[in-house]
Amino acid sequence: RVVNGRENQLIHYQRNDASAEPRLSDWQMINLVGSAECGSILIAALGLRGTVNNKRSVYAIKDIVIRLDEVNGLGAFIEIVGPVTGRMSEERAKEFICQLLIKLRIEGIDLIRLSYKDHWKEFWSQVLNVKIAEGN
Repeated sequence: RVVNGRENQLIHYQRNDASAEPRLSDWQMINLVGSAECGSILIAALGLRGTVNNKRSVYAIKDIVIRLDEVNGLGAFIEIVGPVTGRMSEERAKEFICQLLIKLRIEGIDLIRLSYKDHWKEFWSQVLNVKIAEGN
C-alpha cells in the first residue's frame, strides 16, 4: 500500500471472505524502507494483482476504528474495525460493531465480503457480463 504517494507498506490479510457478516480478520503489516525500490522489487518478484485508488478519512470511537473510503470506479464505503485485544474480546468487538451498524442504518445487504480489488472485479464482471482476467 502506498500512503499519500510517500510511504509504502506491505500488508497481508488473512480472513474468511465467504461471508459479509462482521468477522475476524488477521493481518500483518511492515513499513518498507526505500519505498520506491522495495515496491519495484516486490512487483518484479511477485507480480502486480492490481491497484485500488481511494481517499480515506479515519475516525475512532473507543477502540473501534471507522474508515470512510471513496474508491475510484466503485463508490463510497465505510469500514469498521474492532481490535481483538486484552481490552476487547472478539465477541464484544462484533457486538459493538453490530450495534454501530444498526445505528448507522447499514443492513446486511449493504455489506461486502471481498477486498475492494476483488469487489471491483466481481462488480464490473457482472455489469459488463464478461470475465475480467486476473491482474486487471
